[in-house]
Amino acid sequence: MQAKTITILLTVLFFFPSCEKQEGRGGKSTIQGAVYQNVYDNSGNFVAKEEAREVNVYIVYGESGVYDDNMDTHYDGTYEFKYLYPGTYNIFAYSDCDSCASNTVAVEVSVQVTDKNETVVATDIVVDNR
Repeated sequence: MQAKTITILLTVLFFFPSCEKQEGRGGKSTIQGAVYQNVYDNSGNFVAKEEAREVNVYIVYGESGVYDDNMDTHYDGTYEFKYLYPGTYNIFAYSDCDSCASNTVAVEVSVQVTDKNETVVATDIVVDNR
Protein backbone atom coordinates (compact mmCIF):
# COMPACT_ATOMS: atom_id res chain seq x y z
CA MET A 1 0.00 0.00 0.00
CA GLN A 2 2.79 2.40 0.88
CA ALA A 3 4.62 1.68 -2.41
CA LYS A 4 1.43 2.40 -4.33
CA THR A 5 0.99 5.75 -2.53
CA ILE A 6 4.60 6.75 -3.26
CA THR A 7 4.20 5.78 -6.93
CA ILE A 8 1.05 7.89 -7.25
CA LEU A 9 2.68 10.83 -5.49
CA LEU A 10 5.77 10.70 -7.71
CA THR A 11 3.58 10.44 -10.81
CA VAL A 12 1.62 13.53 -9.80
CA LEU A 13 4.78 15.52 -9.06
CA PHE A 14 6.41 14.44 -12.32
CA PHE A 15 3.52 15.01 -14.72
CA PHE A 16 1.95 18.17 -13.36
CA PRO A 17 3.75 21.43 -14.09
CA SER A 18 4.68 23.66 -11.22
CA CYS A 19 2.66 26.74 -10.38
CA GLU A 20 5.51 28.94 -11.62
CA LYS A 21 4.40 30.53 -14.90
CA GLN A 22 6.80 30.77 -17.83
CA GLU A 23 7.29 33.87 -19.96
CA GLY A 24 4.39 34.60 -22.24
CA ARG A 25 0.81 35.76 -22.41
CA GLY A 26 -1.66 35.40 -19.58
CA GLY A 27 -0.14 37.63 -16.92
CA LYS A 28 -0.83 41.20 -15.87
CA SER A 29 2.41 42.95 -16.92
CA THR A 30 3.05 45.20 -19.91
CA ILE A 31 6.09 46.09 -22.02
CA GLN A 32 5.99 49.48 -23.75
CA GLY A 33 8.51 50.96 -26.14
CA ALA A 34 9.15 52.96 -29.27
CA VAL A 35 10.74 52.42 -32.65
CA TYR A 36 12.54 55.24 -34.45
CA GLN A 37 13.98 55.32 -37.94
CA ASN A 38 16.97 57.19 -39.25
CA VAL A 39 16.15 59.48 -42.16
CA TYR A 40 18.68 60.08 -44.96
CA ASP A 41 18.80 62.53 -47.85
CA ASN A 42 19.23 61.50 -51.51
CA SER A 43 23.02 61.44 -51.08
CA GLY A 44 22.79 58.98 -48.19
CA ASN A 45 23.62 61.54 -45.48
CA PHE A 46 21.86 61.24 -42.12
CA VAL A 47 19.22 63.96 -41.72
CA ALA A 48 17.15 63.12 -38.64
CA LYS A 49 15.59 60.44 -36.46
CA GLU A 50 11.79 60.18 -36.54
CA GLU A 51 9.00 57.95 -35.24
CA ALA A 52 8.73 54.71 -37.21
CA ARG A 53 5.05 54.42 -38.09
CA GLU A 54 3.50 51.04 -38.86
CA VAL A 55 6.74 49.09 -38.43
CA ASN A 56 6.35 45.45 -37.45
CA VAL A 57 7.70 44.74 -33.93
CA TYR A 58 8.21 41.17 -32.69
CA ILE A 59 8.43 39.68 -29.18
CA VAL A 60 10.16 36.46 -28.16
CA TYR A 61 9.05 34.82 -24.90
CA GLY A 62 12.05 33.47 -22.97
CA GLU A 63 14.89 31.82 -24.85
CA SER A 64 12.92 30.13 -27.65
CA GLY A 65 14.63 32.16 -30.40
CA VAL A 66 11.42 32.24 -32.46
CA TYR A 67 9.04 35.16 -32.22
CA ASP A 68 5.81 34.49 -30.37
CA ASP A 69 3.79 37.59 -31.20
CA ASN A 70 4.04 40.75 -33.27
CA MET A 71 2.31 44.07 -33.85
CA ASP A 72 2.67 47.26 -35.89
CA THR A 73 3.83 50.42 -34.18
CA HIS A 74 1.26 53.17 -33.71
CA TYR A 75 1.29 56.51 -35.56
CA ASP A 76 3.87 57.82 -33.08
CA GLY A 77 6.20 54.80 -33.30
CA THR A 78 5.13 53.28 -29.98
CA TYR A 79 4.13 49.69 -29.25
CA GLU A 80 2.75 47.82 -26.26
CA PHE A 81 2.70 44.11 -25.47
CA LYS A 82 0.16 43.42 -22.70
CA TYR A 83 -0.81 40.53 -20.44
CA LEU A 84 2.67 39.12 -19.86
CA TYR A 85 4.06 37.00 -17.02
CA PRO A 86 7.32 37.95 -15.30
CA GLY A 87 10.36 36.78 -17.24
CA THR A 88 12.81 37.70 -19.96
CA TYR A 89 11.59 38.96 -23.32
CA ASN A 90 13.43 39.94 -26.49
CA ILE A 91 11.81 42.55 -28.72
CA PHE A 92 13.03 43.35 -32.20
CA ALA A 93 12.29 45.10 -35.48
CA TYR A 94 14.01 44.67 -38.82
CA SER A 95 16.34 47.30 -40.20
CA ASP A 96 17.68 47.65 -43.74
CA CYS A 97 21.25 46.41 -44.11
CA ASP A 98 23.15 46.90 -47.37
CA SER A 99 26.00 44.58 -46.36
CA CYS A 100 23.77 41.71 -45.15
CA ALA A 101 22.87 38.74 -47.36
CA SER A 102 19.15 39.19 -46.66
CA ASN A 103 19.38 43.01 -46.84
CA THR A 104 17.86 43.17 -43.34
CA VAL A 105 19.09 42.76 -39.78
CA ALA A 106 17.13 42.43 -36.54
CA VAL A 107 17.64 45.26 -34.04
CA GLU A 108 16.88 43.71 -30.68
CA VAL A 109 16.42 44.80 -27.07
CA SER A 110 16.11 42.53 -24.05
CA VAL A 111 13.53 43.32 -21.37
CA GLN A 112 13.18 41.83 -17.89
CA VAL A 113 9.74 41.82 -16.27
CA THR A 114 10.19 41.12 -12.55
CA ASP A 115 6.77 41.68 -10.98
CA LYS A 116 3.32 40.26 -11.67
CA ASN A 117 1.67 43.63 -12.36
CA GLU A 118 4.44 45.78 -13.82
CA THR A 119 4.80 48.14 -16.77
CA VAL A 120 8.33 48.09 -18.18
CA VAL A 121 9.56 50.67 -20.68
CA ALA A 122 12.00 49.08 -23.14
CA THR A 123 15.04 50.78 -24.64
CA ASP A 124 14.25 52.50 -27.95
CA ILE A 125 14.80 50.51 -31.15
CA VAL A 126 16.36 52.51 -33.99
CA VAL A 127 16.17 51.14 -37.53
CA ASP A 128 17.37 52.23 -40.96
CA ASN A 129 14.73 52.13 -43.67
CA ARG A 130 16.33 53.58 -46.77
